[in-house]
Amino acid sequence: MATLSYDEQSFMVGGRRIWLWGGTLHYARIPRERWADRIRAARDAGLNLITTDVLWSAHEPTPGRFHFSEEADLRAFLELIRAHRMYCLLRVGPFVGAEWDNGGLPAWLLREGGMRLREADPPFLEACSRFYGALLERIGDLQVTAPTAGGPGGREEGGGSGPIVMVQCEHQWLCHNPEQGEKYLRELTRYLRENGCTVPIGMCNNLWQRVEGTIDTWKTRNRLASDTRQLRVVQPHVPPMITDLPPGKLDLWGGGGAESLAPGDLFARLAEGLAAGAQLNILPFHGGTNFGFSAGRTLDARAGFVATSHDGDAPLGEAGERGQRFRLVKRIATFATQFGQLFAHLEPENANPAAVAPAKEDRPLSVIHQRGAQGEVVFLLRSPGDRTSRTTLLLPDGLELPVPMGRERAVWIVRGVNLAGAAELTYTNLAPWAFLGTRETGRLLVLFGPAGAEGYVCINGALLQTKVPEGKKPSVLAHEGISIAVLNTEQLDAAIIAPDGIAVGSSGLDESDQPRPLGGWARITHIGLDGAETARSNRSTKGDDEAPTLEAWRHAGCDPWLEGTAEGYQSLSGPTSLEDARAEGAYGWYQIQLKGGGNKAQQILATGCGDRLHVFRQGQREALIGEGPGAVDEPVEMTPSGRWVILAENLGRFDAGWRLGERKGLPDHLYAVKPMTLGDPTRDRERVPDPLEIRGFLEGVRRGMSALGDTFTWSVQHNAQKPIILRLRGYPARAEVRVNDVPVLLYDPLFSSGRAEAVLPMGGEALRRGKNRIRLALFQRQDEPPDPAGHLEVYQATRAVTEGASWAFAPWESPEDEELGAIPKSRPDAPCWYRAHFRTEKRRPLWFEPRGLTKGQLYLNGYNVGRYFHATAAGDHVGPQKRYLLPEAWLRTDEPNELRVFEEHGHSPTRSRLHTAAADSSG
Repeated sequence: MATLSYDEQSFMVGGRRIWLWGGTLHYARIPRERWADRIRAARDAGLNLITTDVLWSAHEPTPGRFHFSEEADLRAFLELIRAHRMYCLLRVGPFVGAEWDNGGLPAWLLREGGMRLREADPPFLEACSRFYGALLERIGDLQVTAPTAGGPGGREEGGGSGPIVMVQCEHQWLCHNPEQGEKYLRELTRYLRENGCTVPIGMCNNLWQRVEGTIDTWKTRNRLASDTRQLRVVQPHVPPMITDLPPGKLDLWGGGGAESLAPGDLFARLAEGLAAGAQLNILPFHGGTNFGFSAGRTLDARAGFVATSHDGDAPLGEAGERGQRFRLVKRIATFATQFGQLFAHLEPENANPAAVAPAKEDRPLSVIHQRGAQGEVVFLLRSPGDRTSRTTLLLPDGLELPVPMGRERAVWIVRGVNLAGAAELTYTNLAPWAFLGTRETGRLLVLFGPAGAEGYVCINGALLQTKVPEGKKPSVLAHEGISIAVLNTEQLDAAIIAPDGIAVGSSGLDESDQPRPLGGWARITHIGLDGAETARSNRSTKGDDEAPTLEAWRHAGCDPWLEGTAEGYQSLSGPTSLEDARAEGAYGWYQIQLKGGGNKAQQILATGCGDRLHVFRQGQREALIGEGPGAVDEPVEMTPSGRWVILAENLGRFDAGWRLGERKGLPDHLYAVKPMTLGDPTRDRERVPDPLEIRGFLEGVRRGMSALGDTFTWSVQHNAQKPIILRLRGYPARAEVRVNDVPVLLYDPLFSSGRAEAVLPMGGEALRRGKNRIRLALFQRQDEPPDPAGHLEVYQATRAVTEGASWAFAPWESPEDEELGAIPKSRPDAPCWYRAHFRTEKRRPLWFEPRGLTKGQLYLNGYNVGRYFHATAAGDHVGPQKRYLLPEAWLRTDEPNELRVFEEHGHSPTRSRLHTAAADSSG
């Protein structure tokens, strides 16, 4: 049995230190046939760790029935990581966030309502325990510590039967509540240990809530050097780890979200983290695709609905493209892992004070110096506007060493580095990238710098002076029994580590570990471990780039569902969420036969629907209501009589925040409403109750934070037997709303996505006949508290228009082939299906561009590619996503491919096009 331990600097497997630099690959966002390709790309980029989320919703689609095969074969994914000689950080949840629908929690947990997610609610903990047991039973023997010989892929350093070196429990539990920390988080770690988890357990809570016996890791992409040093202070006997470093910006429908990091900024942040001695993980390294209905909703000032592309400016593009981000990550990640023993043996107590330039300010050059038992490393970091191209370092022995920087944001040099016992790299002014080989095969040291720069390489005290080559031919030298390859930055970005040396002019290794040609390079130069050079011409990589043509479009309407005659309709007792209707992962059709109401239009409000509802009356579109682009989130004038058919969609459940667990569809009635005038409130300053007395977990809240805060109080007379509806929207401060001292709303501009709503029935706990007091309390004292006018809305429900109606529900499904016919000449404003065919002789990723369409769902040969959202019904562009990946793994070359489109507004697809995807790009 292999041992796994750690100290303040690194992990140790079988007594040998390892240095982990990784990237996140979500197996559920990658077709199974491409898992190996994406893992191989991470290895090509120099990473030695794969981080992945275990998606509970994919593995337990119905309670007690587990799915670990086909696209959900987690064991096969882990075995591929092992085969590529990499480690794994496994995020087992139960909650993982990561823009997944409901944060990866199964939507069936929401049935009937009432379950408290992410806290010590017994039904939730029982479900978590059951899932952990099923998970560890299937993959527990793939831990590094499992009893077997030979490490992942037969590593020299030994190890267990699998790649799992660490498990992360929960994710971003950003709340300080010691009681829940003990009852929930501590209980989860106990479940893991009892089910056979023997590797270290991590918590990425940014120190909000610590759990004894676990490793605290950090999520950030700013201030990496200072955060790393602070982590050392907080937990001095644990290696500092940045396990979430987001490289860019995720696409959200309609825009919004965080800023993207430019490639140079990403490179500089990675260098800063490594300079401070952090083991880190890029999230995501490859974003992949949100297939089907898996995309969630983020906490964003706007709607926050996550697009189908999960590219997120990742180093490896959605279709496997390797652009500038990939090349820059490869530069520093390869250095980090190739010289892992240098970093794993650094001595934190020797860290010197350092001036670190803020990321967005122009400051002088920053220097960070670290040293340890295996040598020293010095990082030179430039701020974005710094134009320093050359500097001089004063070494301890008085030597002034000129260091060429060129145009790079970060440069590193080393001193006194032990080269695997073969020699000492005394110093060099060029950046080391890799050290390969053994005494038997020969040793190859790879250095790089700006083209034309003067280079100094001192090995075993003997100095060698050289010049960094220009053009595309590298320079190979021999010195002190070691072969030295000197590359310029252009050559380095075209270099890949092969089993027997390096290849320059290659985009990466294929499935046989042979270099693949790189566009723009006429030849591949192979430099062996003994310094021998060979070259071969690059094969043409262009091939046939003409995209296939979509042909023979066919159409099928949804008239039987709109007319209420479809056989799939089954009666309901009343309002029912999509989760309770067993349709949590798709659309759903509701048929409501209203009673009475007359033909006079009224102001109708839908509550608790999650997002968009397409309402049809007597087969004609009446309204599109709810949240999301193109929908109306206000009372809408509709006629509450006759037959309503409502197509409810799931545009994505929140992946975090105070609204996590929000149900979809129609969990409540639709109400005819009229606004109530509140008048001017009285303003006081009172002690606000602790919100954690109401709920055990609230992001961004600390136990005992209650203090004096401003309150606004209204007196409302209400004598009707009908409910009132409260909505708080767009308010710029965290607040609580109480009615007659009963808490009814908890609100936060970020964590509740700027919206909270409650329906208060007459005679319930809060609302009573006669005079009622509505009180809005701010959680923090402010010099100028924001005026709630225009943010707190109160409606009186004159009646529940769907109460007493006949309800029915039908699942959403694709039509049979025989139901498809010609596209009608006149376009109805109603949902419909389209189908087209195309042929291709080459399996390569394609992009679908939905010109002319609005919003819906795509299917390729029966696979649910995901939702598209190109425009509103009025034709207003939504974006930002303009094209949708059709994975090559799902294409057919021996027969026509079928593309099916569900279009919510009936727009024509005939202008839509296919495009080819490039393997390499400049982005």
